Amino acid sequence: MIGERHSLPADYSWTDLDALGRSPAVRFFVDAMVAMEPDFRLHRGNYRQVVQVCRQSHGGETDLCLMSRIAHEEGLDCLADALTAEDGPDDLAALVEKQLPERPVADPAHPRYRVLGYAYWFRTGFGSEAMRAVSGQEDAVESLFELADEDLVESTEEYSGTLGGLARRRFHVPVNALVTARRAAERFGTWQQGRRADHAAYYLRFARQQITALSTREQWTALLALCSESDNLEAALTYLLDVGSDADVTEALKTLLPIWNRYKPAHGARNLLAAVLDRHLTTSSAELEPLKVVLADTFARRGESETAGTLLDEIASSGASARVRGLSAVASNPEEGVAHLHAALAAAQDSGPVFADTALDLGWAEYFAARADAAMCHVRLALTDATLRGDDLTAGRALLAMSVFVAAVGEEATALGYFERATAKLRRTGNRVLVSELAELAGSCLVRGVAARAANTARMLGACYVWLTPEHYCGESSVADREYEIAALIGDEEYTALFREGACSTPFEVLGLLARCRFGGDPPGVIADGGPPRTVAAPVSPHRDGTDGRAAETHLTVRELEVARLVAEGLTNRQVARRLGISQWTAVNHLRQVMRKLECTSRVQVAGWIHASAGSAEGGG
Repeated sequence: MIGERHSLPADYSWTDLDALGRSPAVRFFVDAMVAMEPDFRLHRGNYRQVVQVCRQSHGGETDLCLMSRIAHEEGLDCLADALTAEDGPDDLAALVEKQLPERPVADPAHPRYRVLGYAYWFRTGFGSEAMRAVSGQEDAVESLFELADEDLVESTEEYSGTLGGLARRRFHVPVNALVTARRAAERFGTWQQGRRADHAAYYLRFARQQITALSTREQWTALLALCSESDNLEAALTYLLDVGSDADVTEALKTLLPIWNRYKPAHGARNLLAAVLDRHLTTSSAELEPLKVVLADTFARRGESETAGTLLDEIASSGASARVRGLSAVASNPEEGVAHLHAALAAAQDSGPVFADTALDLGWAEYFAARADAAMCHVRLALTDATLRGDDLTAGRALLAMSVFVAAVGEEATALGYFERATAKLRRTGNRVLVSELAELAGSCLVRGVAARAANTARMLGACYVWLTPEHYCGESSVADREYEIAALIGDEEYTALFREGACSTPFEVLGLLARCRFGGDPPGVIADGGPPRTVAAPVSPHRDGTDGRAAETHLTVRELEVARLVAEGLTNRQVARRLGISQWTAVNHLRQVMRKLECTSRVQVAGWIHASAGSAEGGG
């Protein structure tokens, strides 16, 4: 019932949809759609949904055919929504049931169908150890292979995380067997609160096993294990957010925060953490301070120092937040940033991941303050500590920093040597981590301006797309999973131009921008290409469609419009909050919504939109 398996795209970009369309699974699905809808084409508006379908089917021909029929009758958007529904696979099973009835089984009461009922809830697959823990059945593995013989479960050689590391065996329920699996789940009541709690408990225990390994020579194994189980980890925290007490959530976060602080996957972890702040725990709770520090760190590294500052203002412990305060201050006040980071380094232990990460951040701050010798000294401290512990991730980051530092003084050959050593270390953990590190460095918070950071990242993604040898598909895509967010910041047309510009360079050449923008070369947001420098300018019009933007006003809530007008008056987030009688965090959230709806990338553009709208209203009488 599985049929022939077609390989999935290892990586892709919507700037090169022809290449995506040539990958076997995508080509098979598109051909199946064209057979029913002759005008169907892969394009910018549907490529993400098509990839979702191919991933969910694991490239199986039977499932691809089934989902093409669903897409034809229900619409591709409807199918994509069902694939990503937050409340589990029920929506997808309902669509499948219209096309394919429940399969008859010889003995529905057999214990192996209880295991099938549990398998139904693991949307992206699971390992045998997890099934034993969640189902409580010691013979679960034997049952899984029996179900595989009936084509009700599929067994693949993809990785699964285990308490001991990794296993090269993963199970999942094929889409064409979802209805039968749902009936088994209903019959045996497999997803009652107790079993969901067992699922959460197992994956949190699994996460704790990886924390120490992330900073040791077992890092590669730990990263692969975390990557393979990222959706199950997210489901565990989501369950606790739904039904757990504040104490349960806090305990879970103590386990997950150290992981997400070192390895920032693109599977919604940041959104979940923000949900904890917004909906589930009181902002005054001291237990939330570690969470706020991690969120502030995320915003600071993205260059959103104002949002980071709002969170830091709510933190009582200055010691825990000194490092993040330093990162937030570096771009606007390098000396203040260096002082905070020196304090953070003094508070850290003499070795270990916190010491190395803080030393690395201090090195960047010293570099930005134009103290090259001090910068290199602190980065070497980070490199030495990381190398002794076998921490390739931190060592690779340190070597990338050293590459930029020596390039800044014109030592190109030495810089290239450091770069090659860095990529050799980071590549051991896979292209996903390497691209993430290169893109994060290119869009560093040390570069002023959201548009400039996004432009640098777009170039880096283009360079990586051409430069890296694609890997086999392993659940994530190196370039594709990042470009959607970047394109949203600068627009599709600008992103495409910058991506293609980067594709004509190597990542090492793109990183040369960081060296030049500090020590007297091109200004931030500019990269030399043999001709006149190309700058990334903010949109001239207050609204991207070139209109005065008054129509957008109707899409803002009353509160959002109030926030936008106060921002236009020059008020800070704290002043806006005080004026409206709301918390600073709420004011920040309103402003982020305003910027998203107006497609603005800065407070200045929001103010410009307000002023232009007011002027147009007066001119229109």
